[in-house]
Amino acid sequence: MGKSDHSIQKNGLIIGTITIIICIGIGLYFYHNFFRQTNAQLIETVPTDAVFIFQVNDNRAFVNELSPFSSYMNDLFHFQSFPGFEFFMDQLQGSKSSFIISGHQNGDTHAILYSLKISETQFANVIEKLKIDPRNFQNFDDTKIYVYGTHFKKFSFTYHDGFFSISEDPELLKKSIIQLKSLKNLLAHNPFDKIYSVVSKNMKQNWLIVNNSLFFKNLNQYINKDYQGFFDGMSESFTWSAFQIRFYENEVSLLGYTTTSKDFEQLMALQGVNSHPFGEILPFNTHFYSILNTPNPSDYLTHFQNNAKMGLSFSNYNLLRPESGIYFSLNQDSLTFYYMGFVCDTNAISLSQIQHPDSLLPDSKVNPNPIYTSSLTAVYPHMNPMFKSENLNYFIQYKEYYIFSSSKEALKYYLKVVPNNNIESNPYYRFAKTNLPTATTFEFFLAAQNNKKWERYLNQKSQKMSVSKNLKLITYSYSQPKDQLMGVNIFIKF
Repeated sequence: MGKSDHSIQKNGLIIGTITIIICIGIGLYFYHNFFRQTNAQLIETVPTDAVFIFQVNDNRAFVNELSPFSSYMNDLFHFQSFPGFEFFMDQLQGSKSSFIISGHQNGDTHAILYSLKISETQFANVIEKLKIDPRNFQNFDDTKIYVYGTHFKKFSFTYHDGFFSISEDPELLKKSIIQLKSLKNLLAHNPFDKIYSVVSKNMKQNWLIVNNSLFFKNLNQYINKDYQGFFDGMSESFTWSAFQIRFYENEVSLLGYTTTSKDFEQLMALQGVNSHPFGEILPFNTHFYSILNTPNPSDYLTHFQNNAKMGLSFSNYNLLRPESGIYFSLNQDSLTFYYMGFVCDTNAISLSQIQHPDSLLPDSKVNPNPIYTSSLTAVYPHMNPMFKSENLNYFIQYKEYYIFSSSKEALKYYLKVVPNNNIESNPYYRFAKTNLPTATTFEFFLAAQNNKKWERYLNQKSQKMSVSKNLKLITYSYSQPKDQLMGVNIFIKF
């Protein structure tokens, strides 16, 4: 009997201990969850499917600079609801709180969520000023959702755990409420956490954070199919980007960083700073160019030697071994000619090595530059499949460069226009060179005098957009990557 009582007491003690441990665990979980929510960062209210995020730390500067660009922002980010959000901000008596605007895919458009931190007293004042009956709300997940507006435009908004969130899309607002309670937020995603740590170090500037995969996929709905591969490549190489964003008159500057894959980081690490003055060989009417520097071409090419897709390009590049290369285009009325120029070691790569046995075309001589038939075939510019492959059928030796194109006509036109005036006197080029850093590993330039020049890139869906009507220039550059972060500078001119 004594043993039985002892066994019962022992079992009771074990069960009681286990019960206490479970209760403590449950208590700690709920305490931790409550503590985490009440001390959460503003970014933790943003659902993880965000396409883009504006971290606005200076609202006055953001609003003042943004006003002339409202039509462009509506085109790209569907910002039509922003004035409504500013109305709510006005009710906060000039609150200087930072806020976040996040865009989430909703069919062909974006649903927008606005979030900021305020006190419970401030929220009560908003309810009073808007003359909303505090008893008139929808209960969702123990959170009150209010509605303000007319049947033309309505905003749903809520206050929970110190956060004031607003959206025209009530379902997006509900996702935000759930998101705050989840441990799997954007900061748990390593590429995002890496890029957001950059943002967190400078909370005086306004930032644009982009989910490249979703953002460029969305842009493809406005791009002609021939050029959609460029945006696909951008989304594959870079996960998240964060830019300090500034608007000035008809210009937008984006200065920041992008996360890169380890493969892309290794590739970019093989490239040095651009050191060749390609401006001297680019005609005034150059529409587009991209420059890649490879000071150690053997090391650069080694990266591609086992890449089956790059096999044909590799054999051609392996013969040229260019120290630097430029891919550019010229417009002649409705025609567009594409060219590739290379800086090669002429002591190692002689003219005879790249010309066809019957290379000289007697009818194609433009003094003092004969046009040769090339023994090379097709390549991806810069070994980069984001671009379309180009045929290297013909070439000339101009100054210290080999310049290739797919047709004799293209090279004839080049030789006709290049002596007259080079790109260094082009105001768009000067704008790009003034704003981009002098030390870059890659440089991109795309300019057009009028919207007709953009029609080859954009489909009919985009023709009514203010962006396609007024865009004049896009230029950007990359710097050397470090720890899978790469500096990016982008300038846009309307």
